[in-house]
Amino acid sequence: MIRGFFISVSSGLPKPSLSALLVWGVLIVFAATGLGCIAGLTGTKTDNWKKIKTDLTEEEVIELVGKPGLIAPHGAGNLIYYYPTSRASNCVKDRESCTPVVFDNGRVVGIGQMAVQPVPKEAQKAKPRTPTPAPAPAPAPAPEPEKPRLDDDTRKEIARLDRFVRQIPAEHTLDNMRVYKYLLKLDPENSRYRQKVALYEERFQKEKGKREALRLYREEIRKLQNRDLKAFQGNEQILLAMKILGGGKFYVWLKNTGTDLIQIRPNHFVLLDEAGRSYDCYRCRDMVTDLIAGGQVEGRISFDAITGPRELVFNHPSAGKVVRKIPQY
Repeated sequence: MIRGFFISVSSGLPKPSLSALLVWGVLIVFAATGLGCIAGLTGTKTDNWKKIKTDLTEEEVIELVGKPGLIAPHGAGNLIYYYPTSRASNCVKDRESCTPVVFDNGRVVGIGQMAVQPVPKEAQKAKPRTPTPAPAPAPAPAPEPEKPRLDDDTRKEIARLDRFVRQIPAEHTLDNMRVYKYLLKLDPENSRYRQKVALYEERFQKEKGKREALRLYREEIRKLQNRDLKAFQGNEQILLAMKILGGGKFYVWLKNTGTDLIQIRPNHFVLLDEAGRSYDCYRCRDMVTDLIAGGQVEGRISFDAITGPRELVFNHPSAGKVVRKIPQY
């Protein structure tokens, strides 16, 4: 082409020199290259770059900044318009020298190299998984059983023992533990009784050595006391002998030494403790009888007292009064 050009120029003129031909060739190549770059850049309206925003259509972008130097597909439904950023930019050979505008389904989603994300590879077809059976629904929790209601007799017994145990000194670990265990048996849902049982059981284990020595000492003292108390004492109408069983319990013998029948009832017995408090007999079934002249009756009697007993009194309107003092050694 260049050769033809020179031929057309040289017709009718003197033949140019070799140096002139070289100068003309360089100028023509430079002009062709320069004009091509200027055309690519001048077609871009760089002043409108800032007006490009996301969600613009392809037509709106072309209207703002002109036609791109390169249009390239980028994944499914995506296109990238590359615009030259300088006279030396060649979007076909070097895309990084151009500014990309990324479209998704015909609308702008990003501008610049940071907006160009690698095209994801097609995901391998995963083998269908066997569906996991849904877990069986958890069974509904069983309703809590209703607390058993206490009958009147049980409530009365609990009230009596509750009053009784409050009189026991705290240092009497074994006595407290036994009573609270029985109270818990009567009322298993009572949290206070459960705490008391745990407290005295723990204390019981800690006092084991000391308690054994104290038990042996008390046994010796009780043997001496019972030795004296088993001897009958009284008046002309009735005689009384007794044995300490412990825990407010006694075994008594009554002998009618008079000539008349004596009706024996529980309210004839009273116990006095070391503080002078009096306690009525609450369990004296063996002492509900008619004692004939010369006859004898025996049985157990119990009192709501756990402190040290001092006197057992039998007071009868016709047979008189008999007082048995507990010997102190």
